[in-house]
Amino acid sequence: MRTCGDAMEFMRVEACDHGARVRVWLCVSRALAVQVMEAVMRALPGAEFGRLTPLAVRGAA
Repeated sequence: MRTCGDAMEFMRVEACDHGARVRVWLCVSRALAVQVMEAVMRALPGAEFGRLTPLAVRGAA
């Protein structure tokens, strides 16, 4: 949150393995994605990253 501030659209957190691990989804702009990943790697060196996916455009048919 320190890296993103108001640019964070949303964050979802899910406990896994009976609370031993946590899965986190972050919704940020493409421009901030690298900065956020670097901040996470510094704070949590054991973090694993999944794929980056763009959000669907709102209002698209």
